[in-house]
Amino acid sequence: MQPGYQIHFHGFCDASVKAMAAALYLATNHNGNITSHIIASKTKVAPLHSVIGQPALQTHYTSGDELVVIDLLDRFSHLGKLLRTTAYILRCKKAHQRFRSHTHICTGEMDIALNHHIKAEQAKYFAAEVKQLKKAQPISTSSKLIALSPFISSTADNILRVGGRLHNARVTEPQRHPIILPKDSTLARLLIWQVHQDTLHDGIQIMLHTIRHKYWILQARILVKQCIHSCAICRRHKHIMLKQRMATLPKARVIPSPPFARSGLDYCGPFNIRIGSMAKRNVRKAYVAIFVCMVTKAVHIELAENLTSEAFINAYTRFVNRRGPCNHLYSDNGTTFIGADRLMAADLQAWHNEYSQQQLAN
Repeated sequence: MQPGYQIHFHGFCDASVKAMAAALYLATNHNGNITSHIIASKTKVAPLHSVIGQPALQTHYTSGDELVVIDLLDRFSHLGKLLRTTAYILRCKKAHQRFRSHTHICTGEMDIALNHHIKAEQAKYFAAEVKQLKKAQPISTSSKLIALSPFISSTADNILRVGGRLHNARVTEPQRHPIILPKDSTLARLLIWQVHQDTLHDGIQIMLHTIRHKYWILQARILVKQCIHSCAICRRHKHIMLKQRMATLPKARVIPSPPFARSGLDYCGPFNIRIGSMAKRNVRKAYVAIFVCMVTKAVHIELAENLTSEAFINAYTRFVNRRGPCNHLYSDNGTTFIGADRLMAADLQAWHNEYSQQQLAN
């Protein structure tokens, strides 16, 4: 910005039920030489379906230091774009002339723009509370902020903040006294959406924790849930787990019977066990045979020395001696179990043959 130049912004807009249009001009005055340039223009046709309650647009004129920042919240869906646009507009005020020499928007300008919108939203939704606090009067007991013990910070920002009892807490000032924002505020929704992106589309608890480092939004949990529900990326990556429909229970599971009369069987292991005296111990691998009652879900455990059929028959004999006869035994048809079944079938056949010979001899 060169000395001797006067800059004026002129904005014009109008609308009807059929269309709307807006244009923004930049006028410079240097020693009586006035030049104007169009900066931006926008036109839009009204939707085919009529919108009930559509507000009428009025023409705004801004000039020099008497700059009136138009409410831009409803025109932006991204917080960063809103703050940058507001920062460029605020450069036209005398209080912000120091930023005109900057090519890009700095963080200080972004903070000033954000505070501008925060104060505007608080003045819109908490006008009575702000008025009473500025007069050093207690707020009304019917106010929805009464539980927050609000106060207006004494710093230059003059923003409504949460009071409370954390004055001596070892946390940052925004955490001790977060900024109060209403639930219906468009700025609150933009802040929540920005936090949702900054936390990489995280869940409700992480978003609330991040937001409350600086802001206290009334009914923030509801807004966070709405933000997550409306996010297309979150819906796309939220897989709904399909539940497999289970088959009908077999008869062995539903017909009453004595414990372990119908049992299931499986092996687990191997496990290293020590065998021998204290002076000399040998470490061997062993397996565990688990018998589960099909009716009562009771469990019986036996030790099997190895995976041979003889070792299983020994474990099964101990099981039957302890729990009684097993009428039905279900397994996964492992090699050990198939071999044991053949051995026991052969022994049973041999016993039947010997018994039959004795009966004939008698």
